[in-house]
Amino acid sequence: MSNISKIRMVSDELKFFSNLQSELKGLFLEVCNWPKSFYSTNHKVITGRAIYLLGICIDNLDTRIKELITSEEKIPNNPPSLIIKENLNTAQKRFFFLTSKCKEYLDKIDNYLEDSEGLRDHPSISVLLTVKNTLLNTVELANKFERVNDDIPLEFKNQPNRDQKYELIRKREYIPPRSEKLSDKLMVKLHQIALCVELSAIEICSSFITDNPDMPWEFYFDLSRQCYDEARHTEMLIKRVEELGGKDGMLPIFLDIWESIQLGENLAEKIAIQQVIQEGHGLDSDVIFTEYMANLKDYETAAIFDYITVDEVSHVRLGCKWLIYLCKGDKDQALITLDNAYKKLIHHGYRPKMPVQEKERIWAGMSEDQIAKAKEVVEKTIKQS
Repeated sequence: MSNISKIRMVSDELKFFSNLQSELKGLFLEVCNWPKSFYSTNHKVITGRAIYLLGICIDNLDTRIKELITSEEKIPNNPPSLIIKENLNTAQKRFFFLTSKCKEYLDKIDNYLEDSEGLRDHPSISVLLTVKNTLLNTVELANKFERVNDDIPLEFKNQPNRDQKYELIRKREYIPPRSEKLSDKLMVKLHQIALCVELSAIEICSSFITDNPDMPWEFYFDLSRQCYDEARHTEMLIKRVEELGGKDGMLPIFLDIWESIQLGENLAEKIAIQQVIQEGHGLDSDVIFTEYMANLKDYETAAIFDYITVDEVSHVRLGCKWLIYLCKGDKDQALITLDNAYKKLIHHGYRPKMPVQEKERIWAGMSEDQIAKAKEVVEKTIKQS
């Protein structure tokens, strides 16, 4: 094959990959807007998963685009591109839109592969097949949405929406039900983690993506993975509550985690609050609780929290990574930002008490100074109790 033919082939591939990536980015950002305005937990969980699946598609295309670029060319800036012709103000409209766009992209990929049979190199075909399979998974996922509250007009105001079956209160008003039965106490704990922590984390991470348009793609992809993780955690914990004899919505819920993020004055502080501090102390609790449940021979619950622990390590690592990025590599400034975030959280009523798990925090990329700060806060909390 002549050099001219090769150049033309690569140029065609680059154009197709870039256009497809732009369209997927537009859909990705649109879907990231959805979790906080949905009412149904099912809809939020499905969307949290879909965000990551779309992210996988974009990331695969991004990698291949960079491989196709010659040394003389610049990596193209592919801005999001999406045309929405109707008001997606109900769950039914949104999931229909998601499936129809995915099918549209699937048709484009099939047509491209059919027209290019025998002409394209194997890496490009491999990437497109990966994207195709991931889009098929997204369609299958979107078709599982429950037709609950699917025709209620969706609008985000000052805080995320919740299903009407939940009693929404302020955290300081919450009084846990009293029971001597371990299974009852466990149900209360799991219900609270699922619906007051994990569910809110989907909304927080997706909002970080939509509210910060100037961050690198890697930032969005990292957060999309966390959306997926939090969605799985919510599902697993609710399922375990039901196995123990409880049900989704059996207790009041609150939005304290969402409210705490609003304390951050900028993205660096928000990342410090959510991924470094709250996920960090959550990691401590998960490690201890996993061992506690295993000692009680509740291996089902122990396995869930062991699974969550692994994810929490990656979430804290994400936070440490992007905190230092936002502080322009200045470790001292990152520590100052962390300290400010702690002060705001403590003023808001945050009181972590679980012993700091140094080994897991080191795995998560925390510095000695960050770990020392966490220990200091826990020690003060215990003394003041």
